[in-house]
Amino acid sequence: KFDNDGNFIRILNASGRLSRPDALEIDKSTGNIYSSKRNQYIVMQDQEGKYLGEINNYVVSGWYHYPFGLSVYEGYLYIANAYKKSFTKYPKDLAGDTPAVLGVNKWNTSGWAWDVKVSDSGVYVANYNTNTIQKFSHNGTLVKSWGANASCTGNCRLYHPAGLSIGPDGNVFVNDRHNHAIKKFDTDGNFLSFIGGKTRLDVAKE
Repeated sequence: KFDNDGNFIRILNASGRLSRPDALEIDKSTGNIYSSKRNQYIVMQDQEGKYLGEINNYVVSGWYHYPFGLSVYEGYLYIANAYKKSFTKYPKDLAGDTPAVLGVNKWNTSGWAWDVKVSDSGVYVANYNTNTIQKFSHNGTLVKSWGANASCTGNCRLYHPAGLSIGPDGNVFVNDRHNHAIKKFDTDGNFLSFIGGKTRLDVAKE
């Protein structure tokens, strides 16, 4: 943990139970910190690094459902299950190891779900290998996808989206990994701007 100027504050290791962390999410309403570890478990700790609980995502979401992305929204933790092409909605208190049920609190995605972010407008999933962002309702109904469909041209096109973030205005920021850019879209998937190196459109123009 660092302050806004980059000064080190403390190490947060869930009372010594955190190892090889991948995904990271902070519940802004409680300050609790969620991290995935060893491609299998999700650990919750407080702002002092005190261990609060964990779940085995293999039990909750299925065998080899690697939790690469996490997002907290209202009373739930959303889990992007990378190579099993799905995301799971689970109580954020991590109470119990109740398996998710497909179509109830687990839904399929179009590709490797490398990240998930949730806002008032819906659930957004970055599908790494299919080059798409999918938008779902909070109950798992697919609303829209973009990034690789025929109607998405130029800077709208994505090439291995690997991460997501939601801005204060609700816009969706995408880590467009192999286009070497961070791209900004509105909640309907309309391209707004990008930051970074050359996009595929730039290369084509040259």
